[in-house]
Amino acid sequence: MEIAFFTNIGHLRGNNEDAILIQDNLFSEVSFDEVKFLEIEDDYLIVAVADGMGGHEKGEVAAKITLEVLRREKPRTEEKLKESLEKARNLIEYYKDKNPEAYGLGTAVAGLIKYSDYIIIFNVGDCRVYKKIGNFLRKLSKDHTLVEELIDKGYLNEFEAKNFPNRNILTSAVVGDDYQTELQIFTKKIKFREGDIFIICSDGFWEVFEEEELEEIFNSDDIRKISDKILKSLQDKVLKDNITFVILKI
Repeated sequence: MEIAFFTNIGHLRGNNEDAILIQDNLFSEVSFDEVKFLEIEDDYLIVAVADGMGGHEKGEVAAKITLEVLRREKPRTEEKLKESLEKARNLIEYYKDKNPEAYGLGTAVAGLIKYSDYIIIFNVGDCRVYKKIGNFLRKLSKDHTLVEELIDKGYLNEFEAKNFPNRNILTSAVVGDDYQTELQIFTKKIKFREGDIFIICSDGFWEVFEEEELEEIFNSDDIRKISDKILKSLQDKVLKDNITFVILKI
């Protein structure tokens, strides 16, 4: 499996609250200038991106805690994955209890687990997983946002959602806030084929690209060429948020 990955603080944020997990490799509170690459040969693989938020700039703590649990637990089923994310939420609650100033810290997270001959797609919040089909990216995850609910109910279309003023309001996240509301966890189990390409990213990535741009960027199956195009395109953009992506080719 070929993997390209990148995380950057962006232009306006004071720190990077995004984090990346690739198997046993966890990247937290770092900012890359270039895309990095890994090759992994294993029957099992877990890849995830977490986008921390809130709690007086302690979002990076929530992101790291969540990915550390996934790295330690290495879930192989949807049930075990959900148990792992619940454990992460409990640890974030514990951190908040010990550090009251961090009340409200939390994270969105998305990723995939490859095991045997299938892949589990998962997410909480608005980090996303896409699959490359031709030049197009098909979203496999499901945002837990107010906008997504409005789309589901027919009040907004995809174009209107892109410019909706409250598009960043989450309806679920792995968060420490005393409420212990039910954690919405989206999972999907799919078969994969050799040559499949998946993209896992934070909202800082998918929000800055138009669909036409992504079609041009992903018109190759070479993840190094794709990565180069992404970085060149980012040079012309104002990055208001941290930006993180992982590209996986099987």
